[in-house]
Amino acid sequence: MRSRRRSFTQYQVNAKPVIELVKRVNISFSLLALIGLFIVFFGVYKPLVAELKGTIIEKFNWISLLSYNSFEHVIESNIDGAKSLASRTMIKSAVYDYAEKKISLEELIEYTQPRYLDGTSVFNNLIYADRTANDQIIAYHKLDESFDIACYSTHELYNLEAIEYSFCLRGENKFLLIFSPVINEEGIIVYDRLIFDLKEQTGFLNEGVHEVILLNKEDYEVILKEGDLIIEDNLSKTFFYNSHYCQIFFLKENAYFLSQQSDESLMSSVKSIGNRTGILSIVLLVIYIGVIYIYLIRFASKKLNVAEKEKIELKEVADRANVDALTKAGSRRYGVTCLRDAFTAFHRDGHASLIYLFDVDNLKSINDVFGHNAGDLVLQAIAESVNSGLGPKDRLFRWGGDEFVILDKSTKIEEAIEKGSEIIQKIKDIKIEIESEIISSSVSIGISSFEDFDKDYTDVLARADKAMYLSKTQGKGRANIQ
Repeated sequence: MRSRRRSFTQYQVNAKPVIELVKRVNISFSLLALIGLFIVFFGVYKPLVAELKGTIIEKFNWISLLSYNSFEHVIESNIDGAKSLASRTMIKSAVYDYAEKKISLEELIEYTQPRYLDGTSVFNNLIYADRTANDQIIAYHKLDESFDIACYSTHELYNLEAIEYSFCLRGENKFLLIFSPVINEEGIIVYDRLIFDLKEQTGFLNEGVHEVILLNKEDYEVILKEGDLIIEDNLSKTFFYNSHYCQIFFLKENAYFLSQQSDESLMSSVKSIGNRTGILSIVLLVIYIGVIYIYLIRFASKKLNVAEKEKIELKEVADRANVDALTKAGSRRYGVTCLRDAFTAFHRDGHASLIYLFDVDNLKSINDVFGHNAGDLVLQAIAESVNSGLGPKDRLFRWGGDEFVILDKSTKIEEAIEKGSEIIQKIKDIKIEIESEIISSSVSIGISSFEDFDKDYTDVLARADKAMYLSKTQGKGRANIQ
Protein backbone atom coordinates (compact mmCIF):
# COMPACT_ATOMS: atom_id res chain seq x y z
CA MET A 1 0.00 0.00 0.00
CA ARG A 2 2.78 2.40 0.88
CA SER A 3 4.59 1.65 -2.29
CA ARG A 4 1.43 2.28 -4.23
CA ARG A 5 0.86 5.54 -2.36
CA ARG A 6 4.40 6.63 -3.12
CA SER A 7 3.89 5.67 -6.70
CA PHE A 8 0.68 7.72 -6.94
CA THR A 9 2.36 10.69 -5.28
CA GLN A 10 5.29 10.39 -7.60
CA TYR A 11 2.86 10.32 -10.53
CA GLN A 12 1.18 13.49 -9.37
CA VAL A 13 4.50 15.27 -8.95
CA ASN A 14 5.70 14.19 -12.39
CA ALA A 15 2.43 15.43 -14.04
CA LYS A 16 2.83 19.04 -12.91
CA PRO A 17 5.60 19.96 -15.38
CA VAL A 18 3.54 18.50 -18.24
CA ILE A 19 0.48 20.53 -17.24
CA GLU A 20 2.65 23.62 -16.89
CA LEU A 21 4.16 22.96 -20.29
CA VAL A 22 0.70 22.66 -21.86
CA LYS A 23 -0.35 25.92 -20.23
CA ARG A 24 2.77 27.66 -21.46
CA VAL A 25 2.28 26.31 -24.97
CA ASN A 26 -1.32 27.53 -24.96
CA ILE A 27 -0.28 30.95 -23.65
CA SER A 28 2.61 31.16 -26.12
CA PHE A 29 0.36 30.17 -28.99
CA SER A 30 -2.26 32.73 -27.95
CA LEU A 31 0.40 35.44 -27.62
CA LEU A 32 1.86 34.43 -30.97
CA ALA A 33 -1.59 34.64 -32.54
CA LEU A 34 -2.20 38.06 -30.98
CA ILE A 35 1.21 39.29 -32.10
CA GLY A 36 0.50 37.91 -35.54
CA LEU A 37 -2.86 39.68 -35.62
CA PHE A 38 -1.21 42.89 -34.46
CA ILE A 39 1.49 42.60 -37.14
CA VAL A 40 -1.05 41.75 -39.85
CA PHE A 41 -3.35 44.63 -38.88
CA PHE A 42 -0.75 47.39 -38.44
CA GLY A 43 2.02 46.06 -40.67
CA VAL A 44 -0.06 44.77 -43.59
CA TYR A 45 -3.75 45.68 -43.46
CA LYS A 46 -3.41 49.37 -42.56
CA PRO A 47 -0.61 50.15 -45.08
CA LEU A 48 -2.41 48.06 -47.69
CA VAL A 49 -5.66 49.98 -47.23
CA ALA A 50 -3.79 53.31 -47.32
CA GLU A 51 -1.94 52.32 -50.51
CA LEU A 52 -5.09 51.05 -52.19
CA LYS A 53 -7.05 54.16 -51.21
CA GLY A 54 -4.30 56.38 -52.62
CA THR A 55 -4.21 54.42 -55.89
CA ILE A 56 -8.02 54.39 -56.19
CA ILE A 57 -8.25 58.14 -55.53
CA GLU A 58 -5.52 58.74 -58.12
CA LYS A 59 -7.49 56.61 -60.60
CA PHE A 60 -10.65 58.56 -59.74
CA ASN A 61 -8.79 61.83 -60.36
CA TRP A 62 -7.63 60.59 -63.79
CA ILE A 63 -11.23 59.77 -64.76
CA SER A 64 -12.38 63.16 -63.46
CA LEU A 65 -9.65 64.94 -65.43
CA LEU A 66 -10.71 63.15 -68.61
CA SER A 67 -14.34 64.21 -67.99
CA TYR A 68 -13.23 67.80 -67.38
CA ASN A 69 -11.13 67.85 -70.56
CA SER A 70 -14.10 66.48 -72.52
CA PHE A 71 -16.37 69.18 -71.11
CA GLU A 72 -13.81 71.89 -71.93
CA HIS A 73 -13.69 70.53 -75.48
CA VAL A 74 -17.49 70.90 -75.70
CA ILE A 75 -17.22 74.53 -74.55
CA GLU A 76 -14.41 75.24 -77.03
CA SER A 77 -16.44 73.68 -79.86
CA ASN A 78 -19.42 75.92 -79.03
CA ILE A 79 -17.16 78.99 -78.92
CA ASP A 80 -15.60 78.02 -82.27
CA GLY A 81 -19.13 77.69 -83.67
CA ALA A 82 -20.01 81.17 -82.40
CA LYS A 83 -16.89 82.57 -84.07
CA SER A 84 -17.82 80.82 -87.31
CA LEU A 85 -21.36 82.25 -87.13
CA ALA A 86 -19.99 85.77 -86.58
CA SER A 87 -17.67 85.44 -89.59
CA ARG A 88 -20.19 84.13 -92.16
CA THR A 89 -19.44 86.20 -95.23
CA MET A 90 -22.94 86.78 -96.65
CA ILE A 91 -24.50 87.88 -93.35
CA LYS A 92 -21.43 89.92 -92.48
CA SER A 93 -21.56 91.76 -95.81
CA ALA A 94 -25.16 92.78 -95.18
CA VAL A 95 -24.20 94.08 -91.74
CA TYR A 96 -21.39 96.12 -93.30
CA ASP A 97 -23.85 97.56 -95.84
CA TYR A 98 -26.16 98.52 -92.99
CA ALA A 99 -23.28 100.13 -91.07
CA GLU A 100 -22.47 102.16 -94.20
CA LYS A 101 -26.19 103.04 -94.55
CA LYS A 102 -26.49 101.30 -97.90
CA ILE A 103 -29.53 99.36 -96.69
CA SER A 104 -32.20 100.07 -94.09
CA LEU A 105 -32.73 98.22 -90.82
CA GLU A 106 -35.86 96.55 -92.21
CA GLU A 107 -33.94 95.34 -95.25
CA LEU A 108 -31.16 94.07 -92.99
CA ILE A 109 -33.67 92.10 -90.86
CA GLU A 110 -35.41 90.66 -93.91
CA TYR A 111 -32.10 89.57 -95.42
CA THR A 112 -30.46 88.31 -92.21
CA GLN A 113 -33.20 86.25 -90.49
CA PRO A 114 -33.38 83.23 -92.89
CA ARG A 115 -29.60 83.07 -93.25
CA TYR A 116 -29.13 83.36 -89.51
CA LEU A 117 -31.51 80.45 -88.98
CA ASP A 118 -29.54 78.46 -91.51
CA GLY A 119 -26.30 79.28 -89.68
CA THR A 120 -27.62 78.34 -86.23
CA SER A 121 -29.30 75.13 -87.38
CA VAL A 122 -25.99 73.24 -87.24
CA PHE A 123 -25.48 73.77 -83.49
CA ASN A 124 -26.20 71.00 -81.01
CA ASN A 125 -28.14 71.89 -77.85
CA LEU A 126 -28.59 75.52 -78.89
CA ILE A 127 -31.86 76.77 -77.36
CA TYR A 128 -31.62 80.47 -78.18
CA ALA A 129 -29.56 82.84 -80.31
CA ASP A 130 -30.00 86.38 -81.54
CA ARG A 131 -28.07 89.12 -83.37
CA THR A 132 -28.46 92.70 -82.12
CA ALA A 133 -27.72 95.97 -83.95
CA ASN A 134 -28.38 99.36 -82.31
CA ASP A 135 -30.45 97.75 -79.51
CA GLN A 136 -32.60 96.05 -82.19
CA ILE A 137 -32.75 92.26 -82.66
CA ILE A 138 -32.25 91.74 -86.40
CA ALA A 139 -32.29 87.92 -86.35
CA TYR A 140 -32.97 85.20 -83.82
CA HIS A 141 -33.24 81.46 -83.31
CA LYS A 142 -35.52 80.13 -80.56
CA LEU A 143 -35.93 76.40 -80.06
CA ASP A 144 -38.85 76.81 -77.65
CA GLU A 145 -41.07 79.88 -77.91
CA SER A 146 -41.89 79.58 -74.19
CA PHE A 147 -38.22 79.93 -73.23
CA ASP A 148 -37.74 83.15 -71.25
CA ILE A 149 -34.40 84.89 -71.78
CA ALA A 150 -35.11 87.81 -69.46
CA CYS A 151 -32.91 86.61 -66.63
CA TYR A 152 -30.06 85.93 -69.04
CA SER A 153 -29.95 89.30 -70.80
CA THR A 154 -28.16 91.39 -68.18
CA HIS A 155 -24.66 90.81 -69.58
CA GLU A 156 -22.89 94.06 -70.51
CA LEU A 157 -22.80 93.44 -74.25
CA TYR A 158 -21.64 96.88 -75.22
CA ASN A 159 -18.38 96.68 -73.28
CA LEU A 160 -17.18 93.64 -75.21
CA GLU A 161 -14.20 93.85 -77.56
CA ALA A 162 -13.81 90.11 -78.10
CA ILE A 163 -15.84 86.95 -77.71
CA GLU A 164 -16.82 86.16 -74.11
CA TYR A 165 -18.72 83.38 -72.40
CA SER A 166 -20.26 82.71 -69.00
CA PHE A 167 -22.41 80.12 -67.24
CA CYS A 168 -25.93 80.45 -65.88
CA LEU A 169 -26.45 77.79 -63.18
CA ARG A 170 -29.83 78.10 -61.50
CA GLY A 171 -31.48 75.05 -60.00
CA GLU A 172 -31.94 72.42 -62.70
CA ASN A 173 -31.05 74.91 -65.45
CA LYS A 174 -27.47 74.70 -66.69
CA PHE A 175 -26.77 77.10 -69.55
CA LEU A 176 -23.68 78.29 -71.44
CA LEU A 177 -23.96 81.91 -72.64
CA ILE A 178 -21.67 83.09 -75.45
CA PHE A 179 -21.47 86.77 -76.47
CA SER A 180 -19.72 87.46 -79.76
CA PRO A 181 -19.15 90.91 -81.37
CA VAL A 182 -19.00 91.34 -85.16
CA ILE A 183 -16.30 93.91 -85.92
CA ASN A 184 -15.27 95.91 -88.97
CA GLU A 185 -12.50 98.47 -89.39
CA GLU A 186 -14.53 101.14 -87.61
CA GLY A 187 -15.37 98.98 -84.61
CA ILE A 188 -18.18 96.74 -83.39
CA ILE A 189 -21.35 96.73 -85.50
CA VAL A 190 -23.51 93.94 -84.11
CA TYR A 191 -23.49 91.34 -81.33
CA ASP A 192 -24.40 87.68 -81.31
CA ARG A 193 -25.76 86.06 -78.19
CA LEU A 194 -26.02 82.26 -78.02
CA ILE A 195 -27.42 80.12 -75.19
CA PHE A 196 -26.67 76.39 -75.01
CA ASP A 197 -28.36 73.85 -72.73
CA LEU A 198 -25.59 71.91 -70.95
CA LYS A 199 -27.77 69.15 -69.47
CA GLU A 200 -27.24 66.74 -72.35
CA GLN A 201 -23.61 67.76 -72.80
CA THR A 202 -22.84 66.92 -69.16
CA GLY A 203 -25.20 63.95 -69.11
CA PHE A 204 -23.10 61.90 -71.53
CA LEU A 205 -20.15 62.23 -69.11
CA ASN A 206 -22.12 60.38 -66.39
CA GLU A 207 -21.03 56.78 -66.70
CA GLY A 208 -22.45 54.28 -64.22
CA VAL A 209 -21.50 55.31 -60.70
CA HIS A 210 -19.48 58.31 -61.91
CA GLU A 211 -21.43 61.59 -61.85
CA VAL A 212 -20.70 65.07 -63.28
CA ILE A 213 -22.37 68.22 -61.88
CA LEU A 214 -21.98 71.93 -62.63
CA LEU A 215 -21.85 73.98 -59.42
CA ASN A 216 -22.47 77.64 -58.72
CA LYS A 217 -20.32 79.50 -56.19
CA GLU A 218 -22.75 78.98 -53.29
CA ASP A 219 -22.75 75.19 -53.70
CA TYR A 220 -18.97 75.19 -54.06
CA GLU A 221 -18.50 77.16 -50.84
CA VAL A 222 -20.67 74.65 -48.94
CA ILE A 223 -18.34 71.82 -50.02
CA LEU A 224 -15.30 73.99 -49.29
CA LYS A 225 -16.58 74.63 -45.74
CA GLU A 226 -18.00 71.23 -44.83
CA GLY A 227 -15.90 68.82 -46.92
CA ASP A 228 -12.53 67.27 -45.99
CA LEU A 229 -9.78 68.37 -48.39
CA ILE A 230 -7.71 65.40 -49.61
CA ILE A 231 -5.62 66.74 -52.53
CA GLU A 232 -5.08 70.22 -53.96
CA ASP A 233 -3.11 71.27 -57.03
CA ASN A 234 -3.10 74.18 -59.49
CA LEU A 235 -5.99 72.73 -61.49
CA SER A 236 -8.38 71.17 -58.98
CA LYS A 237 -9.28 70.23 -55.41
CA THR A 238 -10.35 66.80 -54.19
CA PHE A 239 -12.72 66.56 -51.21
CA PHE A 240 -14.55 63.91 -49.22
CA TYR A 241 -18.04 65.33 -48.76
CA ASN A 242 -21.42 63.82 -47.95
CA SER A 243 -20.13 60.23 -48.36
CA HIS A 244 -18.72 61.08 -51.81
CA TYR A 245 -15.27 61.70 -53.25
CA CYS A 246 -15.47 64.95 -55.20
CA GLN A 247 -12.92 66.55 -57.55
CA ILE A 248 -13.73 70.18 -58.38
CA PHE A 249 -12.30 72.24 -61.27
CA PHE A 250 -12.74 76.00 -61.63
CA LEU A 251 -14.47 76.91 -64.89
CA LYS A 252 -15.13 80.65 -65.03
CA GLU A 253 -16.34 83.35 -62.64
CA ASN A 254 -18.93 81.64 -60.41
CA ALA A 255 -19.00 78.25 -62.15
CA TYR A 256 -17.29 75.00 -61.13
CA PHE A 257 -17.07 71.51 -62.65
CA LEU A 258 -17.60 68.70 -60.12
CA SER A 259 -16.87 65.03 -60.73
CA GLN A 260 -17.95 62.69 -57.93
CA GLN A 261 -18.36 59.06 -56.95
CA SER A 262 -19.82 57.59 -53.79
CA ASP A 263 -17.53 56.16 -51.13
CA GLU A 264 -19.47 52.88 -51.27
CA SER A 265 -18.79 52.29 -54.96
CA LEU A 266 -15.31 53.81 -55.15
CA MET A 267 -13.90 52.01 -52.09
CA SER A 268 -15.77 48.71 -52.53
CA SER A 269 -12.51 46.84 -53.18
CA VAL A 270 -11.00 48.26 -49.98
CA LYS A 271 -14.05 47.15 -47.98
CA SER A 272 -13.86 43.74 -49.64
CA ILE A 273 -10.28 43.45 -48.45
CA GLY A 274 -11.41 44.44 -44.94
CA ASN A 275 -13.98 41.65 -44.87
CA ARG A 276 -11.49 39.11 -46.11
CA THR A 277 -8.92 40.23 -43.59
CA GLY A 278 -11.46 39.83 -40.77
CA ILE A 279 -12.12 36.24 -41.79
CA LEU A 280 -8.42 35.56 -42.10
CA SER A 281 -7.82 37.04 -38.65
CA ILE A 282 -10.16 34.43 -37.13
CA VAL A 283 -8.49 31.67 -39.10
CA LEU A 284 -5.11 32.86 -37.77
CA LEU A 285 -6.11 31.58 -34.31
CA VAL A 286 -6.05 27.98 -35.56
CA ILE A 287 -3.77 28.04 -38.63
CA TYR A 288 -0.09 28.69 -38.77
CA ILE A 289 0.37 32.47 -38.81
CA GLY A 290 3.04 32.48 -41.42
CA VAL A 291 0.82 30.83 -44.06
CA ILE A 292 -1.86 33.46 -43.53
CA TYR A 293 0.70 36.24 -43.66
CA ILE A 294 2.05 34.99 -47.00
CA TYR A 295 -1.50 34.72 -48.36
CA LEU A 296 -2.22 38.34 -47.46
CA ILE A 297 0.98 39.55 -49.11
CA ARG A 298 0.11 37.73 -52.33
CA PHE A 299 -3.46 38.97 -52.24
CA ALA A 300 -2.30 42.55 -51.65
CA SER A 301 0.25 42.33 -54.47
CA LYS A 302 -2.42 41.11 -56.87
CA LYS A 303 -4.76 43.96 -55.96
CA LEU A 304 -1.97 46.54 -56.24
CA ASN A 305 -0.89 45.18 -59.63
CA VAL A 306 -4.47 45.40 -60.94
CA ALA A 307 -4.82 48.97 -59.65
CA GLU A 308 -1.44 49.94 -61.15
CA LYS A 309 -2.41 48.42 -64.50
CA GLU A 310 -5.66 50.39 -64.52
CA LYS A 311 -3.74 53.58 -63.71
CA ILE A 312 -1.37 52.96 -66.65
CA GLU A 313 -4.34 52.31 -68.96
CA LEU A 314 -5.94 55.59 -67.86
CA LYS A 315 -2.66 57.40 -68.52
CA GLU A 316 -2.67 55.99 -72.06
CA VAL A 317 -6.26 57.20 -72.55
CA ALA A 318 -5.22 60.69 -71.37
CA ASP A 319 -2.30 60.64 -73.85
CA ARG A 320 -4.68 59.76 -76.70
CA ALA A 321 -6.67 62.90 -75.86
CA ASN A 322 -3.67 64.85 -77.22
CA VAL A 323 -4.15 63.38 -80.73
CA ASP A 324 -6.62 64.59 -83.38
CA ALA A 325 -8.95 61.65 -84.07
CA LEU A 326 -9.20 62.23 -87.85
CA THR A 327 -5.64 63.04 -88.93
CA LYS A 328 -3.61 61.55 -86.05
CA ALA A 329 -1.76 64.87 -85.83
CA GLY A 330 -1.48 66.58 -82.45
CA SER A 331 -4.66 68.21 -81.17
CA ARG A 332 -4.98 71.99 -80.79
CA ARG A 333 -4.95 71.64 -76.99
CA TYR A 334 -1.68 69.71 -77.17
CA GLY A 335 -0.34 72.24 -79.67
CA VAL A 336 -1.02 75.16 -77.32
CA THR A 337 0.93 73.37 -74.58
CA CYS A 338 3.89 72.65 -76.90
CA LEU A 339 3.99 76.22 -78.26
CA ARG A 340 3.97 77.65 -74.74
CA ASP A 341 6.81 75.34 -73.74
CA ALA A 342 8.78 76.32 -76.86
CA PHE A 343 8.21 80.01 -76.14
CA THR A 344 9.44 79.52 -72.55
CA ALA A 345 12.52 77.64 -73.83
CA PHE A 346 13.22 80.48 -76.30
CA HIS A 347 13.39 83.02 -73.47
CA ARG A 348 15.47 80.65 -71.37
CA ASP A 349 18.13 79.49 -73.85
CA GLY A 350 17.51 81.64 -76.96
CA HIS A 351 16.61 78.77 -79.32
CA ALA A 352 13.99 80.16 -81.74
CA SER A 353 11.77 77.43 -83.18
CA LEU A 354 10.10 77.96 -86.57
CA ILE A 355 6.32 78.06 -86.80
CA TYR A 356 4.58 77.03 -90.05
CA LEU A 357 0.87 77.83 -90.45
CA PHE A 358 -0.92 76.41 -93.49
CA ASP A 359 -4.35 75.45 -94.74
CA VAL A 360 -5.68 73.51 -97.73
CA ASP A 361 -6.42 75.84 -100.66
CA ASN A 362 -9.12 73.81 -102.36
CA LEU A 363 -10.71 71.74 -99.55
CA LYS A 364 -14.08 73.47 -99.81
CA SER A 365 -14.41 72.68 -103.50
CA ILE A 366 -13.41 69.05 -102.84
CA ASN A 367 -16.09 68.80 -100.15
CA ASP A 368 -18.68 70.40 -102.44
CA VAL A 369 -17.93 68.15 -105.42
CA PHE A 370 -16.95 64.81 -103.84
CA GLY A 371 -18.38 65.06 -100.31
CA HIS A 372 -16.85 65.45 -96.87
CA ASN A 373 -15.53 61.87 -96.81
CA ALA A 374 -13.25 62.82 -99.69
CA GLY A 375 -12.19 65.96 -97.82
CA ASP A 376 -11.36 63.83 -94.76
CA LEU A 377 -9.17 61.55 -96.91
CA VAL A 378 -7.31 64.61 -98.21
CA LEU A 379 -6.69 65.90 -94.67
CA GLN A 380 -5.46 62.47 -93.54
CA ALA A 381 -3.12 62.15 -96.52
CA ILE A 382 -1.70 65.66 -95.98
CA ALA A 383 -1.09 65.02 -92.27
CA GLU A 384 0.62 61.71 -93.01
CA SER A 385 2.79 63.27 -95.72
CA VAL A 386 3.86 66.24 -93.59
CA ASN A 387 4.54 64.08 -90.52
CA SER A 388 6.79 61.77 -92.54
CA GLY A 389 9.12 64.69 -93.31
CA LEU A 390 9.43 66.08 -89.78
CA GLY A 391 12.37 65.61 -87.46
CA PRO A 392 12.13 63.65 -84.16
CA LYS A 393 11.65 66.87 -82.15
CA ASP A 394 9.22 68.52 -84.60
CA ARG A 395 5.45 68.38 -84.19
CA LEU A 396 2.39 68.74 -86.44
CA PHE A 397 -0.92 69.95 -84.95
CA ARG A 398 -4.38 70.21 -86.48
CA TRP A 399 -5.36 73.74 -85.46
CA GLY A 400 -8.98 73.54 -86.67
CA GLY A 401 -10.84 72.60 -89.86
CA ASP A 402 -8.28 72.50 -92.68
CA GLU A 403 -5.68 74.56 -90.79
CA PHE A 404 -2.44 73.00 -89.47
CA VAL A 405 0.54 74.27 -87.44
CA ILE A 406 4.08 72.87 -87.50
CA LEU A 407 6.49 73.44 -84.60
CA ASP A 408 9.91 73.03 -86.25
CA LYS A 409 12.87 72.84 -83.86
CA SER A 410 15.42 71.44 -86.32
CA THR A 411 15.39 73.82 -89.33
CA LYS A 412 17.39 77.06 -89.49
CA ILE A 413 15.47 80.21 -90.40
CA GLU A 414 17.47 80.71 -93.62
CA GLU A 415 16.29 77.25 -94.74
CA ALA A 416 12.64 77.87 -93.82
CA ILE A 417 11.37 78.85 -97.29
CA GLU A 418 13.10 75.85 -98.85
CA LYS A 419 11.52 73.56 -96.22
CA GLY A 420 8.11 75.16 -96.84
CA SER A 421 8.49 74.64 -100.60
CA GLU A 422 9.33 70.96 -100.02
CA ILE A 423 6.13 70.55 -97.98
CA ILE A 424 4.08 72.25 -100.70
CA GLN A 425 5.55 69.98 -103.40
CA LYS A 426 4.98 66.80 -101.32
CA ILE A 427 1.33 67.76 -100.89
CA LYS A 428 0.94 68.53 -104.60
CA ASP A 429 2.27 65.03 -105.34
CA ILE A 430 -0.55 63.43 -103.33
CA LYS A 431 -3.11 61.80 -105.62
CA ILE A 432 -6.37 60.37 -104.27
CA GLU A 433 -8.77 58.43 -106.49
CA ILE A 434 -12.47 59.07 -105.79
CA GLU A 435 -15.18 57.76 -108.09
CA SER A 436 -12.65 57.14 -110.88
CA GLU A 437 -11.40 60.72 -110.61
CA ILE A 438 -8.04 61.86 -109.26
CA ILE A 439 -8.08 64.50 -106.53
CA SER A 440 -5.06 66.67 -105.81
CA SER A 441 -4.63 69.59 -103.47
CA SER A 442 -2.28 72.39 -102.50
CA VAL A 443 -1.51 74.44 -99.42
CA SER A 444 -0.48 78.02 -98.70
CA ILE A 445 2.13 78.42 -95.97
CA GLY A 446 3.05 81.26 -93.65
CA ILE A 447 6.28 81.02 -91.63
CA SER A 448 7.61 82.93 -88.63
CA SER A 449 9.77 82.42 -85.54
CA PHE A 450 9.94 83.69 -81.99
CA GLU A 451 11.35 87.20 -81.48
CA ASP A 452 12.58 88.95 -78.32
CA PHE A 453 9.71 91.43 -78.43
CA ASP A 454 7.03 88.70 -78.49
CA LYS A 455 4.85 88.66 -75.41
CA ASP A 456 3.31 85.26 -76.06
CA TYR A 457 3.31 82.37 -78.54
CA THR A 458 0.22 83.92 -80.16
CA ASP A 459 2.36 86.78 -81.50
CA VAL A 460 4.37 84.46 -83.75
CA LEU A 461 1.15 82.72 -84.87
CA ALA A 462 -0.28 86.10 -85.87
CA ARG A 463 2.78 86.81 -88.03
CA ALA A 464 2.59 83.36 -89.61
CA ASP A 465 -1.11 83.96 -90.35
CA LYS A 466 -0.28 87.22 -92.17
CA ALA A 467 2.42 85.45 -94.16
CA MET A 468 -0.04 82.68 -95.10
CA TYR A 469 -2.55 85.28 -96.25
CA LEU A 470 0.19 86.84 -98.41
CA SER A 471 0.85 83.41 -99.96
CA LYS A 472 -2.83 83.09 -100.87
CA THR A 473 -2.96 86.57 -102.46
CA GLN A 474 0.11 85.66 -104.55
CA GLY A 475 -1.74 82.75 -106.13
CA LYS A 476 -1.79 80.02 -103.46
CA GLY A 477 0.54 77.03 -103.27
CA ARG A 478 3.30 79.30 -102.00
CA ALA A 479 5.32 79.92 -98.81
CA ASN A 480 6.17 83.30 -97.28
CA ILE A 481 8.05 84.22 -94.10
CA GLN A 482 7.45 87.17 -91.83
